[in-house]
Amino acid sequence: MRDADLVLTNGNLITLDPARPRATAMAIVSNRIVHVGDDAAIVKWAGPQTQRIDLRARTVTPGFIDSHIHLLWYGIQLQRQADLVGSSSIGEVLDRLSQIGAHTEGWIQGHGFDQDKLKERRFPSREELDRVSRTRPIIISRICGHATVANSAAIAVLTDAERVAGDADSGLYTEADCNAFYRRIPAPSEDELEQAALAACDVAVRTGITSVHTLLDTADQMATWSRLNRKGKLPIRITGLPPYDAVAALHAHGVSSGFGGDWLRFGAAKLFSDGSLGAQTALLAEPYADKRETRGLRIYDPEDLKRKCADAQAKGFQIAIHAIGDQAVRETIDAIEFALAGNRTSSIAIASSMRR
Repeated sequence: MRDADLVLTNGNLITLDPARPRATAMAIVSNRIVHVGDDAAIVKWAGPQTQRIDLRARTVTPGFIDSHIHLLWYGIQLQRQADLVGSSSIGEVLDRLSQIGAHTEGWIQGHGFDQDKLKERRFPSREELDRVSRTRPIIISRICGHATVANSAAIAVLTDAERVAGDADSGLYTEADCNAFYRRIPAPSEDELEQAALAACDVAVRTGITSVHTLLDTADQMATWSRLNRKGKLPIRITGLPPYDAVAALHAHGVSSGFGGDWLRFGAAKLFSDGSLGAQTALLAEPYADKRETRGLRIYDPEDLKRKCADAQAKGFQIAIHAIGDQAVRETIDAIEFALAGNRTSSIAIASSMRR
């Protein structure tokens, strides 16, 4: 038996093992837990070179897994954008944007406001964002990420078709219509992407998260995680969720769910069935109580969603489907059942987001 590199004793270990839900000590060899038990048993693993830590009755839990996150995008927000979470008024939103605008160039971005928590109980407007700048493009995203507001300078860079896809008068754009702005924002360099990824990972580690399932929002995100993995810099385990649109190309190269190693691998293919409740784009069976003219947004025709699920299933991918509204959930479950009918031995998962 090889001596442990590290032993932890005198602790309160939560094991999540029904046969032994609590322990006091554990031994670690080559970064893997090799034994969990009481102090007397663990002492046998200790040698002259073993590091020993007395936990002094402190609690140890397994690392947390975040199964639904946009980790690299979060890192970019940390690096580039004004944090609008917790803003209590439109004036405070504008103040925070002005502060980040004072030490950045180009586009001014902010994320995380919630119109229901603002004093005015409404979305900021294009004209209000113009108070921060009429010459620099500005875009801010709601806390759910499914609705944005842009200023006049940002709307001016759109084509006519892109402009009328949203509400140019108010500056409000939702769901895929927001991408017209993001496509025009200069992409971060490889170095900036790596710095953003590590900044996001640092927040995860400090909050006890050791593994994530993260959407690959752009094509270069998996490449960023791959570079960090090759350099041995990943501090947490990454499971990347490619968009469904990438399934065919990945399948052609022999990639499917589970492809990769211990620290980096591909997970489920991601689909969106609808939007969010806060943006009033979640698909409901009945009209919204405060907006009777809409039931939300259906992203895929139900038959098309079935075909996409079956196709991903046939190509070896599990599926994670964003579904918020009750009608979207119904149609998503129908699509899952349709795909499973063709292959009873495989699995598909529904990711029903609880975003506001």
